[in-house]
Amino acid sequence: MGGAMKQAWTATVAGRERHDGEKPFTYCLYAESVDAAIESAMTYHALLYEDNDLIMTEIFSGPPQKGVWYAWNDLRDLQDGRSSPRIPENRYAEEWIAYRSLPLSNPSPESI
Repeated sequence: MGGAMKQAWTATVAGRERHDGEKPFTYCLYAESVDAAIESAMTYHALLYEDNDLIMTEIFSGPPQKGVWYAWNDLRDLQDGRSSPRIPENRYAEEWIAYRSLPLSNPSPESI
């Protein structure tokens, strides 16, 4: 039997930038479930911004509608291998490269 079917999710993550009044980051990604989407978005944000002070502020199934007023980051091409990740210019570059090889629908920082 194959795995669960992946669908698009839109997840908004607020990190430590929220303490300075900055807006949260919104990601569109593929995942099998709402829990997998939450874990993927939070893991991606934690690795990219070296931030573990995270809260999920919103999540819904499907991509953002056209013409939404907010900016969002589309991770679906990255998950499909059709684009390269933005590699952070920091000491975690190797971990990020390793993380990119993981399916975002099932991330595990311990496996890096």
